[in-house]
Amino acid sequence: MSKTSCLILQGKESFSISKLDQLNHAFNKTNALDVSLSSFEIYLVASSSDLTDQLENISQILKSSNDLYKFSFIVGPRAGTITPWSSKTEDIFKNVGIKGVERVERFFGFSIEGFNQEISNLDLSMLFDRMTQDIY
Repeated sequence: MSKTSCLILQGKESFSISKLDQLNHAFNKTNALDVSLSSFEIYLVASSSDLTDQLENISQILKSSNDLYKFSFIVGPRAGTITPWSSKTEDIFKNVGIKGVERVERFFGFSIEGFNQEISNLDLSMLFDRMTQDIY
């Protein structure tokens, strides 16, 4: 039985400034709040082997680091879904000689600054596509 390990990396901001402003406006209007959203890409890399010696190459390809912010919630593909982004990135890893990666997927980590209540009471529908994504 093989053991799978997971590497979690943080990438660039998820959205342009104008798109994030639109999301902030819609979120605040829908939830009757005055808070600030921020979002960064989060990459989960599942591997059957130790990737320590390949971490630098993986980080360069994904333009990421293993310094993670604390997020209020994460949006990503629905369970069991393999996105086109994932398939293409796995192909890139194979083509540059990174071995042992079983799966790589991109998520969006959201932080809500100025909000200290229960997330489950909020309407988050403007932040994800219900057909293809879930909130974690």
